[in-house]
Amino acid sequence: MPVLPFVAFDAFWILLAALFVTSARILMLLRTSHQEVWIELGKPTLLPRGGVGRSAGLTRFYWSRRSTGLGDPDLHRWIVALRILQLLLAVVLGVLWSKLLTTY
Repeated sequence: MPVLPFVAFDAFWILLAALFVTSARILMLLRTSHQEVWIELGKPTLLPRGGVGRSAGLTRFYWSRRSTGLGDPDLHRWIVALRILQLLLAVVLGVLWSKLLTTY
């Protein structure tokens, strides 16, 4: 099926853009509405700097239930959207990888 790699490739870029926008929104909400959590996470930015430790802490925050404890339904919705986008991206990457393995 020759169309599948092109659809998956397009989906990859769309998901990447959606992840970028969603991450930017979450970081903005943390910086403005939950500054103590933002500082505790090492003042994360959209472009990672300062090593893997900062990114790992932020990823742990995204996948923990801690966001529900903050009492901010808007932040929680964005985090759920980010989780879904990350899972979809993993599926798309799996499709692309499997297609590469079977093609070559």
